[in-house]
Order: sequence, then structure tokens, then C-alpha cells
Amino acid sequence: MIDKSLQSIDIEISGESDFNPNNRGYAGLIIENWFIDRSTAAEPDLPDVPHPSLDHIGLEIKSIPLREGIRKPWLVGEPMSLTMINYPEIYSEKRLVPINESVIFSKDRWTLVVYYHLDPDNKPKGKVLGIGIWDLEHLNFEQIMSEYIRANRMIIDGKANQLTETLFSSGTLSARGKGSSGQKTNSGPPGIKTKPRTWALKTKYVRKRLEMDGLDSIIEHDGVNPVKSDIFSQKFIDMIASKWTGDVNPMSEGSRVMVEHFEKFAVGKTVGEVAKELNYPMKWSKDLHGRVARMVLHSRPGGLGDKGKLRAPYIEGSLIKVFYVNNEFKPTESGVRMPHVPLIKLVKEEVDSSSMLGNIEHVMLLPVRKGDTMGESEFLTPVYWIPNKTELSEITREWKIFRDGIRQGLAARLPNGRHRLPSKRKMKWLHMRSSPAGGTELDPLGNDCTKMCFWLNDSAVQKLILER
Repeated sequence: MIDKSLQSIDIEISGESDFNPNNRGYAGLIIENWFIDRSTAAEPDLPDVPHPSLDHIGLEIKSIPLREGIRKPWLVGEPMSLTMINYPEIYSEKRLVPINESVIFSKDRWTLVVYYHLDPDNKPKGKVLGIGIWDLEHLNFEQIMSEYIRANRMIIDGKANQLTETLFSSGTLSARGKGSSGQKTNSGPPGIKTKPRTWALKTKYVRKRLEMDGLDSIIEHDGVNPVKSDIFSQKFIDMIASKWTGDVNPMSEGSRVMVEHFEKFAVGKTVGEVAKELNYPMKWSKDLHGRVARMVLHSRPGGLGDKGKLRAPYIEGSLIKVFYVNNEFKPTESGVRMPHVPLIKLVKEEVDSSSMLGNIEHVMLLPVRKGDTMGESEFLTPVYWIPNKTELSEITREWKIFRDGIRQGLAARLPNGRHRLPSKRKMKWLHMRSSPAGGTELDPLGNDCTKMCFWLNDSAVQKLILER
């Protein structure tokens, strides 16, 4: 499949392409049809494939869309849905079914993933880019177990209608909203309906998996063995027996290693000193401090080393932001810029699955004290920011104001080059300003707009640095 377009695969399977632009699941269907010719909703797509080391039969197939970022790094744009959550079944069980006995394990314990290019302007043209095989128990599985327990306990207590994506802070498993806006289903207790949800692996988790897999088409199986699997099963039992309250350390072991490595290798040193230790040439570029910082992060234990991209927006699944601050730890620009999201895409997003939420849930802030020259600027202590419930609530409220304003045409470019969206002074966390790349784009109403990005306000970022 590698390097073939979706359309060519479609034609190879059926002799012709039946592409329908209104079919959002076109790519996934084509990729599945390469392997199977029937629907297997109640079991893994390849139900007869035995796991090489575990007592498990069945291999699920998942397609993961990737989009091109600035200078063409491949980016994961959304969580990966697994299988629907059956509220009534969980509620009526009145006990917490172990995850190894759940539908997650029976269907998604072992997965073949196919990465493909999501070309929004020409979906059939998108090509298959790479593959990977995932064992669910291999990466951050204790966090996954904790999030599974949290969601199940809420459903058993009749609180499925209180589930939101923001409750799951570890960046692993979550209960993702599914279905059309306003759609409701039985939540368990009689007469109480709520939004349908699916078990899903969050964007951060999928980004980390992509980093591990690469797009070299080489399959490296995770290699989970029965002993490791049995240890997790016992840990799950212990968590239940100990009346676990639902608290989970949202920072993964990999993220902790990344932060500690940067602190040891770079903090307190100048950009020039760190570049010299890494044998990186001190040629001027406006993002030299960012390149050097990413070299440090890639050199961590388990990192990509020389294979790591020096413009990578995400490392270890987390958004990496390197920026200058003054002596008061305030960003020297208007704040910290978030990745660009086209306006026509932004207005279609819902809070639970928004690109903003996918970016800010795990952010590594790397402040650099600005010196007289770039080489003399100093790396400061990083802040690994996982917004708390209050912060998420405030940020998502402001995000909705901007989204709804864009829907109403407030982003339209005025004669003076400005817009009518809320200004930085009116918001605590967010504002929108022109993208450094420049250019214009259209909003959903067809208005000509300056190409813009969200920015975290400088005062908000300063507060995060000082508080931590």
C-alpha cells in the first residue's frame, strides 16, 4: 500500500473509484477494504490473526490521517476512535469490568495502523505513508487503566451525562464525543439521555506513537509478553481493591524523562554553549534557540537522536514552544503562538475535539532569557503545563467566543487590516493575530481574512512560569 494513492487502491480493489465527497469515512473504508470485504463491527477486523506472544486472537485495522505542516513535517490532527461506549451495559453491570475483559481488549488490544496523507482539497489523491503495529499495553498503559476506571465509575454511578473530553488529563484514553451535534442516547439510568461517546486514544498519544513508528515502513512490533500483561492485570485488581479515587498522574514517564533531560543538559546555559556541546553550527537564524532546544530534546533517552526534526512542533506527543522572555519572565512578543488552523476548519470544531484542546492539554514551555545576542541568550527552567480544570474551562470559554465570532464574520479583514474579533485586552488567555507566514484565507462566509493564529497571552504565560 505504501506510496499508493487512496484512489488507486480503490480502483485496484473494485475496478473503479466510488469516491463520494460527502463520505467522511472514505479513507478508512478504502484501507479496510484492502484487507477485508465485510464489516466486522463486533470483533477485530482480522479476527483470525493470532498475536505472536500473547494469548489473544484478532487484529484491528485503524487508519490515521496525517496533514502537512509548515516545511512539511507530518502532523496528527485528531484522536483515534476505538469502539463505542455502551452506557446501558456498563451501568447495568454495576461492577467495574476489568479492562482485559472489556470490548477495548477484545477489539483494540492489538492494532495495525495505516498512516495516510489527508489532502482536504483532493481526498482521493492522498497517499498511504506508513504503517505500525501497536500493543495497547506497551505505552502508558497504567494511565490508560486509570482513565478507563474513571470513565466506568462515572457511568456506573449514573453520571455518563457528565463525561467530557477535558476530564481525561493524561493524554491517553478518553471518552470522545461521537455522532452529530445534538444526538442523544440512553446513558444507563431510565429516562436520562446523553451524548454518544467512543473510547478513543487522544491526539497526544497518537503523536507519540507516530514518533515511535516513523514513516519508514519498517514494522517494529512492541513485543508485549505474557508476564508484563499479567503484571498489568494484577495492578488493575489492586487499583480497584484499594478504592482508587480516580486520581492519575497526568504526566507520563516519557514526558518526565524529557523534562529532566532538558533541565540537566541545557538549563542555565546559553544557546551558544549548548550548541557547542551538540556540535551544532552557530549560523544565524531567527529560530536558532528553538532548533538547539529540540536537538536537546531529541537526544534524551529513548529520543530520536539525529533523526529528530529541528522544527518538530511536537515531541513525545507534547506541543513544544520555545520563546524569548525578559528579566521579568514575560514573553518578549505578544505571547506564545499556537499552530495555525484554517478558519473554515476551526468553525466546524466542537470544544471536546477541538484542535485547541488537542494542543494545549500537554505543552512544554521552554523560556529563553533574551541576551544581547542569540548565542548569549540563556535557557531557563522548562514548564511542563497540563492545564487544570479551571484553566481548561476559561480557555475553552474564550475559544468558543472566537469560534462563534468567526462564524458570524467578525474575522473579515477591515480596510485598516484589522478584524472585529475580541482584542487581547479583553481576554485572559487567548487572542488572534496574523500568522508569521503572512497571507490571507477565507472564512466560511467567503470573507477575505488575514491568515491568523491563536496566541496564548504574554501575561498568562508569564503567570504560568512564575507559579511553577
